[in-house]
Amino acid sequence: MREVVVAGSGVAGLALAVAVAERRVGDVVLVTRDPRGGSSWKAQGGIAAPLDDEDVEAHVRDTIAAGRGLNDEEVVRLYVGMGRRVISWLTEMGFKPSATRALEGGHSRARVVKAEEGGDKIGEAVMRALSHRAEELGIQIVRGSLGEVLVKDGRAAGVVLSTGETLRADAVAIATGGYAGLYKYSTTDADGSGIYAAMRAGALARDLEFVQFHPTAALVDGEIFLISEAVRGEGALLYNGDGERFMPKYDPAAELAPRDVVSRAVYAELERTGRVTLDASAVEGFERKFPAIAEFLKRHGVSPSSIPVVPAAHYAIGGIVADPYGRTHVRGLFAVGEASSTLFHGANRLASNSLLEALAQALLAAEALRAYWGGSWEAPRAGGLLYPEKCPYYEGDVRETMWRLVGIVREGSGLRRAVESLEGLPKLIAEAAWLRSESIGVHYRADYPAWSGVKYHILFRCL
Repeated sequence: MREVVVAGSGVAGLALAVAVAERRVGDVVLVTRDPRGGSSWKAQGGIAAPLDDEDVEAHVRDTIAAGRGLNDEEVVRLYVGMGRRVISWLTEMGFKPSATRALEGGHSRARVVKAEEGGDKIGEAVMRALSHRAEELGIQIVRGSLGEVLVKDGRAAGVVLSTGETLRADAVAIATGGYAGLYKYSTTDADGSGIYAAMRAGALARDLEFVQFHPTAALVDGEIFLISEAVRGEGALLYNGDGERFMPKYDPAAELAPRDVVSRAVYAELERTGRVTLDASAVEGFERKFPAIAEFLKRHGVSPSSIPVVPAAHYAIGGIVADPYGRTHVRGLFAVGEASSTLFHGANRLASNSLLEALAQALLAAEALRAYWGGSWEAPRAGGLLYPEKCPYYEGDVRETMWRLVGIVREGSGLRRAVESLEGLPKLIAEAAWLRSESIGVHYRADYPAWSGVKYHILFRCL
């Protein structure tokens, strides 16, 4: 049987490994830095999935509205249409969904699936189910970090780990997450190294300027902890340093506006009044519904009625150009989850759509892998402005520079300084933000605060 190396053991990578093994598509080697590490175990919120056939259209509309129309509607319809299928698949593995659905920002209906046990610990519940299934299937796990993707005769042929160890394979899947960890305030440590390795192997990158900042990360004693969108969905309110509830003046949906709107509002009020707090005192059953958050607050002696919050880099919308099945421009090289750019999210991700994408992609990529063994490979469509760039190896801590110059609110001179001072993937993120001289979705330019109305994408390839 042919072999596939999956780099990354979060929801996307683990789900792909399970899907391939269950369907006997190939032998899987799963590469992971830490089986209990990464962002997936810490994920809050839930899995966005339509309630019924009628809700599919509403979910599609909500996704495209949040993405400001830069989404690929075919991809949106495909993934949203698979919502109930992925929930059923997880349930077969032992995942227990909650009896009721939750409402989150940007959603027109309460459709977000939670875990029956653990409330806000959706990531832990999903990862436990997938990990248990992976153990049952006997999936081989190798400890290590991805260094390079090997390419032979135009096809992915394995990986080299950061230790220098080589793993030969007939196909490779990148599931190493995004690059939001390149920022000073972040909910993740993902540094984009898998994306950059894929680029160096010949894959294209797209929409790197689109980085989603979560509006409400608790910052207490130097520790950052995500306060889920669902807390606001349950009635929590935002107040500035003057004691004013400010969101109604920024958007009619107030605290339930899309993330990019709330993030910029929180940032603006922090700059203006010096402090923003989230009041969750009106949330019924707070400790039962959000045990992880409640535990964090208790540990730090913080009241749910006055949680100090800041926006934090949370999710990279840009990534490796891939079709809905995870296929890239390098034959045999797949990209799934946050590492990929399928245009599902457009210019801004709708809350709880990330787990939906990761699980749907896993099932589809397993199908595409079987087709690849049969000689079929269809490269993704990638229209847009293509920029060839040198892609050197780089080192160093860039988080302060990225936060200060390529953060929530950007402007031309700062972005130009970032481009001149950074190297590698951070430089490309800054360059994409500089090239897009307009504001749309999560990308906001203070010097170009309006959107041009023209839909386009910025792509990079390594020379």
